[in-house]
Amino acid sequence: MKRMKNKPGKSHDIPAAGESAPRLSPGETIRLLIKLGKNQGIRPGDIVGAITGETDLTGRQIGAIEIHDGFSLVDVPQALAPSLMEVMSRCQIKGHPVFIKPAKDKGGKKRDK
Repeated sequence: MKRMKNKPGKSHDIPAAGESAPRLSPGETIRLLIKLGKNQGIRPGDIVGAITGETDLTGRQIGAIEIHDGFSLVDVPQALAPSLMEVMSRCQIKGHPVFIKPAKDKGGKKRDK
């Protein structure tokens, strides 16, 4: 794996061309809630495109995505979640501002996958 710098001020280990991105195990991911969903015309590819376009993550590093009527859930590497949330909160997806935070389980606690 090469250390590549894709965005100003951001540098992460990402695979070079032709290398596979490492798959994440459940303990390495966190589920994030994005307050955009089917009602705003959001599809999984929109979320992947926004994340990969604004951060150093590759599509293979993004886990499961669930699109609901008014919100979406996405699994991302836990170590990168704080910076990802900071960057994405300044972005738009399909013209809508992004509100993103760690998802909570049904009991109201932060949810790690």
